[in-house]
Amino acid sequence: MTVSQLRQEAKELKDDADRVVLYREESSLDDAWHRLEELFMHVREVLGKRAGEFELKGVSREWAAVSERASHAILACDLVEPPPRGEIQGDYGT
Repeated sequence: MTVSQLRQEAKELKDDADRVVLYREESSLDDAWHRLEELFMHVREVLGKRAGEFELKGVSREWAAVSERASHAILACDLVEPPPRGEIQGDYGT
């Protein structure tokens, strides 16, 4: 998996979580949490030591946390490999 693919996965997960939080769309938190766990595994594999601490231990299992943690993955990807020129960047917070 490339940094670009990792960033895209994180963006899709964040967008899904945000739709649930903002628009009350129906979705499975268990599925989203599983995707987040897989995302963090890929972050550690792809970014290695550059990934820093990507752990879910002690994180509340809720939609806002899924969105926030996906944002962290996006930012880590952006630091390692800035997005291509012309890509519209979203507000991925902290």
